[in-house]
Amino acid sequence: MKKFAIAIPTYNEFHYLKNNLNILLPQVDQNADDVDLYVYDNFSSDCTKRKVVKLFSERENCFYICNEKNTGISENQLRCLSIDGYQFQMVLGSDDILIPGAIGKILQVISEKNPSIIYLNYYSYIKNYFEVYEKYAPNKNILFKDNHDFLMHPSVGHFSGYIFKSKHVKNFLPIIIQKISHQDRERFRGIIGFLGAFIATQQKEKVYFYGERLLATLFSKKVSYTSIEHRCVDYLDASYFLFSEKITKEIHLEKRKRIVKNILLKSSIRDLPFIKKSKNKIIFNKLLNYYNNDIYFKMVITPIFYVMRITLLQLITRFFVTIYLKAKNNKFYEK
Repeated sequence: MKKFAIAIPTYNEFHYLKNNLNILLPQVDQNADDVDLYVYDNFSSDCTKRKVVKLFSERENCFYICNEKNTGISENQLRCLSIDGYQFQMVLGSDDILIPGAIGKILQVISEKNPSIIYLNYYSYIKNYFEVYEKYAPNKNILFKDNHDFLMHPSVGHFSGYIFKSKHVKNFLPIIIQKISHQDRERFRGIIGFLGAFIATQQKEKVYFYGERLLATLFSKKVSYTSIEHRCVDYLDASYFLFSEKITKEIHLEKRKRIVKNILLKSSIRDLPFIKKSKNKIIFNKLLNYYNNDIYFKMVITPIFYVMRITLLQLITRFFVTIYLKAKNNKFYEK
């Protein structure tokens, strides 16, 4: 049994995937006795098949699998998780980078720590993966005494960060599939975060957070990525689901509410100028379910939502936010 399998789900993303593989393949070659690499192509119409097959043609530990149709994000992740015969496994995004030397360090942790989950600290990049755009957590190794604390750690959330002990995937994945609908899995960008929560809290082995930043994630330049939906509403809904399933306790839900509350102002100002009024109301009502009795939400956040439903004020705010984001991002793109 090999130590480690890496599976990459992809769909029409070879412009990102090629950068990933340029950094990854030399590491996979160097650790061929311990590591296999899989690419699960969700029936791409770009050059993914031709390019990846060529790259893998002379490598016995690299495998390309093409789905017969586009099955969606979560179903392709499930295919990646179905790999058997390894001690540990991870699902790596097409546009994410395991920086040079990362696999060797992961294998060392597997041998020395043997936890249920290894979670990789990560940073975002814009153009070059070696230029850090934004950090999310301190550079500190943690072996969690209480695995529930792992779920509240500031860097936990990105699916590429999870490295699972394979036997736990086999045990808990069928349970999650039964509990979470396909629609919700698509909404939450797959099933991996839920799998991490179940594994962390439903067995006794420890979770290890690897503090050195080995994972670089692509930061989207487009404003279409809405923090207020993903990092606020979706995270709250996911935390409430775990609480309702008695996976976590009320104290953990309240902690998630505090974490989200700390980013609500920034997320509202950044995202609401670009969101339609109808969606504005939906997001607001969902947040209100969690912060109905919160003074800060009523006095600070609520007025922003109402102001951003006034067309002229929304357009003016959109103009200034766009200028700010371009100025912030361009200093990285111009390097």
